[in-house]
Amino acid sequence: MSSKLKMAGNSKSAAPSGVIVSRAVEDLKSASPMQAPSALNGADRQKMIATAAYYLAEKRGFNNGDSIQDWLEAEAELDNAL
Repeated sequence: MSSKLKMAGNSKSAAPSGVIVSRAVEDLKSASPMQAPSALNGADRQKMIATAAYYLAEKRGFNNGDSIQDWLEAEAELDNAL
């Protein structure tokens, strides 16, 4: 787990999912330079989705959730953001 994810795990967020995805995108952009959204490769896209899904699970305290639903929600929000 990256240090950013560890740090993120220490804070509770009540942000809407769109804000969570934006947070995930910004975290990944600051961690490493990225290509333009139109040239986003599969690995970068998966990292962004995984990070956003993590933040969604964190938002609900990692309880009573569905990791697949977190992934699908994060993926949809990312597609809308890009």
